[in-house]
Amino acid sequence: MSNTHHSLQIHAYKNYLLIVLGLLSAIVVVWIVVTLFTTNSSAELPKGATTAASTLSPVLDTSSLEKIAQKQYINPDQLQAFPINVIVTDEFTKQKMILRIDP
Repeated sequence: MSNTHHSLQIHAYKNYLLIVLGLLSAIVVVWIVVTLFTTNSSAELPKGATTAASTLSPVLDTSSLEKIAQKQYINPDQLQAFPINVIVTDEFTKQKMILRIDP
């Protein structure tokens, strides 16, 4: 009797384990399916991405280069005589003043 009772307990445990594993497998499958359907996999590009990714124009704008070439060179002696203006805010009155720093 004891042997039969023991084999019935093992059989009941195996059935319980089979049910738990089956439910766990079903939950995992449902979880995977829901994740696949809720994931946003869009192949659309943002609005500005195509213009930003386009190739540069091989045409060189020479007007900008001419403006750079026309810039005047300032030597260090001229820079030493150049006044510097600084905007300072008074902490008490909150007024802004221009302060000239002479070289």
